[in-house]
Amino acid sequence: MAKLTLDDVENLGFDNSRLMPFKGVTVGCSQCQAVCVNGTPCHETGCPNERHECFECDTLVPKGVRLCDDCFDELQRDYDAGFLPDDEDDF
Repeated sequence: MAKLTLDDVENLGFDNSRLMPFKGVTVGCSQCQAVCVNGTPCHETGCPNERHECFECDTLVPKGVRLCDDCFDELQRDYDAGFLPDDEDDF
């Protein structure tokens, strides 16, 4: 696994992260007690800064949001045009 850069962890919602000389990135979050487990940065459950990948295109979106704005707009256009998904997991 490649080492995460400061930009990588900040994009994941770790806004109090720092670059430590000769040690790498130290993760920190202003909303929770962030930790690294086996090199994977983790927020506490329910942290408002937590991010995950969009279910369609892998863009980072806030926790509780399934799709990024672009994917949601595309899905909405398809729905408005009469396209109905095969199953409810598409929504």
